[in-house]
Amino acid sequence: MKQQTKLPVPRRLYIRRDFEDSHPYANYDSSNGFFHHKSQMRSHRPFVLVDTVVPSGPYKGMTALVFAPASHFRFMKLPLELRQRIYKLVFPVMPEVTIGGCFASVVHASSYTDGTRRPSRIFCGCLPRGITALLRVNKAIYLEAREFLWLPQHFVMQSMSSAITFLHIHARYRPFLTRLTVRKSGHQLAVDFYEILCSAPRLRELTVTMATQERKSLKDHVADHWERLKIYVLADGVSYDECLRRLEITKLDIGPATRGVLDDEGKPIREMTPELLDLSKQELKVQVRRHFGR
Repeated sequence: MKQQTKLPVPRRLYIRRDFEDSHPYANYDSSNGFFHHKSQMRSHRPFVLVDTVVPSGPYKGMTALVFAPASHFRFMKLPLELRQRIYKLVFPVMPEVTIGGCFASVVHASSYTDGTRRPSRIFCGCLPRGITALLRVNKAIYLEAREFLWLPQHFVMQSMSSAITFLHIHARYRPFLTRLTVRKSGHQLAVDFYEILCSAPRLRELTVTMATQERKSLKDHVADHWERLKIYVLADGVSYDECLRRLEITKLDIGPATRGVLDDEGKPIREMTPELLDLSKQELKVQVRRHFGR
């Protein structure tokens, strides 16, 4: 704020709403012919800053910056296409969202739109605070915007157990799940895992590392895993084409340190190559055709 006629004239105003203290305060500083005003406050109602001419008093005729009440911005009145573009700009698309064995890394998104802090397990991963606050503005925005947060994300689970826990906690968001990787599998947990995936209709990329404790051929491991995988692929009411689609999006992988998957010569397979993956899928497609009598 630059001094003119020995009176401070506002030029810049800083407003912050992320402080703990509920009492607003201002700091004044005058140096080198400039007047600085930094204000910090918590606003429970919307406001606008308006240039107003002082009508009377010692400052009559001068311009003052006034806090005036304002109505709420009618966000839902915007065209649908514009709202969707805003959602895509607000919500980040990360390379991957890694979920570990415990949920200490769950991000609690805080919303300050009503002047309070309300933790909500809306998303797991490393998200800056406030990213998901838009979902807490009102129910209409929440129902419309949530899929734009989830659909582009690639969720990577360190274990089958963490995957099941994650999908249970976020059951309402399963319809928006599109990409999922599980780096460590288990025979007992796989049954529950594939039952849960039946409620994820938009899933288009699934990678599961098979449990390979026993030493046997890749074909035998795939056949063994099929006994769990078929719960998802051959779910009740699923058409033949949908079964093939679910099988096509599924990639059965092996761990980099495993020694339990053997090739035709009895040597350990270290990596699931595209050729081996294609061979495995052909074996599983035979199971699907057999199920439908084709």
